Amino acid sequence: VLLGLGDFGVHIQARYSELLRQGTPSKEAMEQSLLKSGPGLVIATLTTGVAFLTTMATEFTAFAELGLITTVGLVLMLAGTYLLVPPAMLLLLGSQPRPAPELQGFRAIERFVRTWPRAIIGTAAAITIFFAVFIPRVDFNGRYFEFLPKTTESARALTELQKDAVVSPFVANVRASSIEEARDFAKRLRDLPTVSSVETPSDLLPSLDGGRLESLKKLITLLGKEDGPVDYVAAQKKSVDRAEVVKELGELNDVLDEVAFTLRSADRDDKAINRAKEKLKSLRERVQAAPQEKLDSLQSGTFAILARAYDTARKVVERGAYSPADLPPLFHHRFVSKDGTEVALFVHPKGDIWDVPTAEKFTADVTSISPTASGIATTLGEHPKMIVRGFKRSTILAALLVTVILYLGFRRWLDVAGSAIPLVIGAVVMCGSMPLMGLAFTHANVVIVPLLLGLGLEASSHMIHRYRESADENGGVAKLSDLLSGAGSAVFVGTLTTVWGFTVMLFAKYKAMFYMGLLMTIGKGAALAASLLVLPAILFVLKKAK
Repeated sequence: VLLGLGDFGVHIQARYSELLRQGTPSKEAMEQSLLKSGPGLVIATLTTGVAFLTTMATEFTAFAELGLITTVGLVLMLAGTYLLVPPAMLLLLGSQPRPAPELQGFRAIERFVRTWPRAIIGTAAAITIFFAVFIPRVDFNGRYFEFLPKTTESARALTELQKDAVVSPFVANVRASSIEEARDFAKRLRDLPTVSSVETPSDLLPSLDGGRLESLKKLITLLGKEDGPVDYVAAQKKSVDRAEVVKELGELNDVLDEVAFTLRSADRDDKAINRAKEKLKSLRERVQAAPQEKLDSLQSGTFAILARAYDTARKVVERGAYSPADLPPLFHHRFVSKDGTEVALFVHPKGDIWDVPTAEKFTADVTSISPTASGIATTLGEHPKMIVRGFKRSTILAALLVTVILYLGFRRWLDVAGSAIPLVIGAVVMCGSMPLMGLAFTHANVVIVPLLLGLGLEASSHMIHRYRESADENGGVAKLSDLLSGAGSAVFVGTLTTVWGFTVMLFAKYKAMFYMGLLMTIGKGAALAASLLVLPAILFVLKKAK
């Protein structure tokens, strides 16, 4: 963007060559070029810089930083133009420089404006009215996932994931001070019509109501020993006594024989017992054949799991409730806070969360249960409104500041109005073309409105400045040749560099940049055409130019 905006040297060089063609000596031509082009450059830079700076009035940090960085760049480029371009040109071109040839086509534009001024104005008015009709249809689209390149695996995956009620990236984050509070939150949240699913750590730990705590106490007694807790950690380190295991399996087999005999005596089916005996026999044979290190590894792993389960269950019994630390380590990162005192719930919305009313209802429902709820799903209702509010504020501020700058520069309201005509045409064409192309304002391209207020005046401010200068030199009536062949050619080249700075964004696969570049190209292109055709035609009809 800066490469496109930093075209200040074009105006100095164009005026310098124009004066050389008129026979002005090189050094004097450069001095006159600076004096005559300088005010227009300052006004154009100030309006552009102010437009970028007003983005800092929004709550969109990315564009606020863009505005600040670009403004600093513009100021440095303007300083470089004044301090470096003149001496560089004088040194490089020598004492007898050859002027650059006049840009072809502007004499024809001059004749066209002189011949058909009213037709140009009427056509411009009709085009502006046509596009103005579509402006009320311009909407704001907050679906920023649509910016992503459709060809990438990550974008395709994200598109599918956002349709899923359980793994969608759109979640509200709810914090709970205990497992039981999380259980209560989950129950209330799942009853909400706007909620599709809730991920909660309480689902991993069954409720201790209904005698479950007493049952857990009995289990601890069964797994422990009379004189205190079992040392499962020490048990992990012991080697397996193969003979003892085989003996125990044999005794268990004897028990099954007795069970089978009892069933047969009662005329009951003993097939299930026989299947169990076959599997027990197979297990006994595998134990007898297994390497010692494999048995030791199996026992160590089993006791490691049992030790964690036993230790956790014993602590739950002692305190009579769950703690976040009771969750399996696998789920700590997902559900437990860094200080270990709170747990998180993840609430997934039902319906199209990109739809602002849906997002607002979901957020209101969730925050009615947990006022501190956060997360991307809770921002999608407010974020688009924040963006629109911020850029409305930025646009109004830019319009006021640009108007003040133009008035301070020209000191005549008619000249300010003349400068604004191409801007209005460019803005109307740009905004009105959006519904026709199926586009809407987004988080990325909404910045074009305040930016165009500055950038759209770049060409017209140079044209008005040259009109005033030519009028002063020619008895109050400017020459069309001065406006078009003189300032017009520099404006054309300078604006094309700015337009190209945005046009190259059309090569971006990231659609946010693509559409921003497209719309700025349309807006700046329309403003340039109005500056070169409509503005001179109006001056000609009003007999302000000849």
